[in-house]
Amino acid sequence: MEALALVEPGRVEVVERPDPVPAPSEVLVRMTGVGICGSDLSVFDGHREVPGTPWVLGHEGVGEIVALGSEVTGRRVGQRVVVEPNYCCFTCASCRAGFTSGCENRKIVGINVPGLLAERVAVPAPFAWPAPDGLATDELVCLEPYTVGAAASRRAGARPGQRALVVGTGSTGLLLVVHLVEAGLEVWFVEPTADRAEIAVELGARPFEDDDD
Repeated sequence: MEALALVEPGRVEVVERPDPVPAPSEVLVRMTGVGICGSDLSVFDGHREVPGTPWVLGHEGVGEIVALGSEVTGRRVGQRVVVEPNYCCFTCASCRAGFTSGCENRKIVGINVPGLLAERVAVPAPFAWPAPDGLATDELVCLEPYTVGAAASRRAGARPGQRALVVGTGSTGLLLVVHLVEAGLEVWFVEPTADRAEIAVELGARPFEDDDD
C-alpha cells in the first residue's frame, strides 16, 4: 500500500508500506480523509522529533473498517469510524484515576507511532469510534480538533449566559468558538491574523478590545 511519509525536514514522499494486519484487538481501517494539524506541520518543519524517517504523518482521520481482529466486538466491517489519535493504556495510575490524557504510556499517532496518512491503518478497536450518520468526510475530519475544544469547555465548566474569551482562532480555536456560541455563551476572541478574525466574527464571536469590561 502507499503512505505519505516525511523523508527529511521539509520534504514528504509517497512510500510503499506492507499492508497492515490487525492484531486480535485491532480493526483495519481504509482511510478516507485525514486533516493536517499544527503538530503535523511542526514535524514537517523538523521542529518536533519523531522516531525516524521515513515517518508516516497525520492523526486527524476518518475511514471505513475493512477487517476485524479476532477478539474485536462492537465494530463491523463497512462501518465508518473516526480515529481517536491518543492511545492510552487504561492501566497506569493516571488512566485508573480517569486522566487518560496524562497516560504514562500514551501512544500519539503521527508522533511516536506511525500516522494515518496511508491507504490502510490498523487501529486499536476502542479508539475507532463509530461515526455519526449524515456527516460528510470533511466534517468528520474536524471531529478530533472539535473534541479538543469541547473538552476545554467542559473542564472550564462553561454554561449558557456566561462570557468566554478564546485566545487564538486557528482551526481548534474556531471550532471552540462554534461550540461556545452554540452552547449559549457570549464569546470574545483575541486574534492578530485578519482572515482568522473575520471567520470568528462570522461564527458569532466578537473581537476583544482593551476597554471591554
